[in-house]
Amino acid sequence: LLRLPGSEVILRWLNVKLELTGADNITNLSDLKGGEVLMELFLKVAPDVLSVIPEAKVMNDLTGSARVNMLYDVLIQCASRCAAFDVLTREALIEGQGDVIATFLAGLFLCRPSLLAR
Repeated sequence: LLRLPGSEVILRWLNVKLELTGADNITNLSDLKGGEVLMELFLKVAPDVLSVIPEAKVMNDLTGSARVNMLYDVLIQCASRCAAFDVLTREALIEGQGDVIATFLAGLFLCRPSLLAR
């Protein structure tokens, strides 16, 4: 692990937390464009934070662009509560800005690794 680039460590952690294997693996941080995968990650590593965001409770009742906009709002609120610094933006989610998403995930990994000892 010491010889891997930071982005590779983040991708491995992400795939482990989401229990992805084989063809389902996320291979590039820009694959997180849109935010659906990040929502799955928050459900795994920060369900306590999602439970106190009121919009997260009604988001599943929405469809179309209203749901997408609510998803971005919930992700940004959850990100600001889970990481030590606010870096995740609506633009980063929409455009799939890998560097911004990597920075956020690194902060999330440091604050909430959620790794069990074997």
